[in-house]
Amino acid sequence: MKRDFSLLTEREFDLLICGGGIYGAWIAYDAALRGLRVAIVEQGDWASATSSASSKLIHGGLRYLETYDFKLVRKALAERRRLLKAAPHRVWPLRFGVPVYAGSRIGTLQLKAGLILYDFLAWLSGANRAGKDMAHRHFGRNAFAERFPFLKGMGLKGGFTYGDAQTDDARLVLELIAGAMDAGRCA
Repeated sequence: MKRDFSLLTEREFDLLICGGGIYGAWIAYDAALRGLRVAIVEQGDWASATSSASSKLIHGGLRYLETYDFKLVRKALAERRRLLKAAPHRVWPLRFGVPVYAGSRIGTLQLKAGLILYDFLAWLSGANRAGKDMAHRHFGRNAFAERFPFLKGMGLKGGFTYGDAQTDDARLVLELIAGAMDAGRCA
């Protein structure tokens, strides 16, 4: 995707976006579709800094349940749902496994309660109504060890799986930049 900074001279823009990562790309795309004249600049290559170094996860914020930030979890789950729906070719479901060992900081009961709450917040946000099976599942010691044979067996009590999502974030950024340019309102 060729960038031509000479296109920025002697033109007026409604919006200047500094940063060509995922946030800048989404803003440019959204603004261009709304008819705004957008200029987006990036010091390096598109998605070369934060986006390229990310975990590539589109998570619903399970870890924020521990700090009781339910509003943030619902918001993250709703965003995950939107991304799975809007860009299924760039964002896809991914299941995670969480083992529970004897003496774990978070035990089976606490983890079960947290995952039930996570599933409920996902349901409230519409995230588990999209036809994807993202709800958690509990497995006893042997069933979990079969699913994850590379885990240390000593002290394993069982575990859970739950759904979140993963993305090819650099390609998503490039697709958003191209979409903004295709809208004819972005330079």
